[in-house]
Amino acid sequence: MKCRRNKNSHGSRLRGGGAGATRQRPATVRQSDPAVAHVLPASEMAGSASLLRIDGHTEGAIHHSGTVSVGPQGTVIGEVCAAKVFVEGAISGNVHATETLRIAASATIVGDMHSPRVAVARGAQLRGNITMRPSLPAPSDLDELAVDTLLAGGQRA
Repeated sequence: MKCRRNKNSHGSRLRGGGAGATRQRPATVRQSDPAVAHVLPASEMAGSASLLRIDGHTEGAIHHSGTVSVGPQGTVIGEVCAAKVFVEGAISGNVHATETLRIAASATIVGDMHSPRVAVARGAQLRGNITMRPSLPAPSDLDELAVDTLLAGGQRA
């Protein structure tokens, strides 16, 4: 038996095609639209300063104190420096993350990567060196007495 739909059926009205209704075409996104960058303030992000999300083509260096996330459609040509960097798209340039660098399976990075913690998903495409060095404490955080004791060979001066 063949399914018969007409313009006045209940299903047609739910789909918006009822009697007298005009169909609207869905909005299309043009490829020439500019890059999209979303910046969320700390009040919207739990536990981080801010998030910079890149979902388009971006050229130039990016220096950010919070988290930089390159979406699946995002491409960055230039250096990326941030506390945390999450990559799902493409980066052509060096990446410096002071805390964490996460690279998804869909990511492509051409450049050197520097971070104390690096997570790479199977399938990610990388070309460059990965340097993992723990972040050093600031000189003001050092205990002067402990440093003097260490330099004196364990004997107090």
